[in-house]
Formats: sequence, C-alpha cells, structure tokens
Amino acid sequence: MADIHRAALSPIVLPDIKLTPDWASNPDISIIVSLVYCESDALGYVATEASYADGVTYSFGVFYIKFLDYFQEGKGATAWIASILVGVTLCSGPISSSFVNRFGCRLVTIGGAILGSVCMALSIFAPNVTTLYLTIGVGT
Repeated sequence: MADIHRAALSPIVLPDIKLTPDWASNPDISIIVSLVYCESDALGYVATEASYADGVTYSFGVFYIKFLDYFQEGKGATAWIASILVGVTLCSGPISSSFVNRFGCRLVTIGGAILGSVCMALSIFAPNVTTLYLTIGVGT
C-alpha cells in the first residue's frame, strides 16, 4: 500500500518540449504562421485591404441597375454577371487554398487583388454584357 502512495506522489516527468515549431508533425503551423506573418508588416496590410474585394459582390445590386440602363439587356442576361461572379468565387476556393499552401497568403491575396483590379479596369471598356461575364464574372 505504501508503494502505491509513493508512486502517486513521485514527480511527473514531462517529455522534452521543443520551443521551435515542428513543421513536419503539424502542417497547420505553416498556415497559421503565414497568416500571422501576413498581418505583421506593411505589405501584409496591403494584402489584408485587398481581401475586402467582396464588396463588389455584396454591392452588385447598385451595378446591376446601371448595367440594365446602360446595356439595354434583359434582367436575366444582366443577372448572369453576378451569378458567374459568385459561382467562380465559391468554386475557386480549392484552387486558391492550394496556391496559399504553395506560395503563401500574401502572394495569393495580392495576386488575386491585381487580377481583380485589372479585370474591373477592363470592364470599363466592355461593349456588351457578354464581355462583363468574362471581366467581372470570371476575372473578379
């Protein structure tokens, strides 16, 4: 009986704890570090601000009314712009996440912001709604 109490009161030996992250055993560490590092400097702030591009999607109703007036197309044809935009945004998630795993969140976010900005700028010169399908729908 005394041996049981002595074993229960013996000091606990902790395993050897590394202070540096073990990248091989926890693949999520690189993602977490990338996100923290992305927020930690000036270029990270650009990447963060660029990620607010969802405002185009959420405020598309304002553009929709203007597109109806300007292009004189039907409501269904004009609504396809936003439909393609949302569909491409949601379906590109797996592709974007593989790019983030390979290149990091900063480069992927800034690259996406540049792509979206160029496509939005090209949509200014769109002669018809079909061009907006590509520039706003697919490109943004």
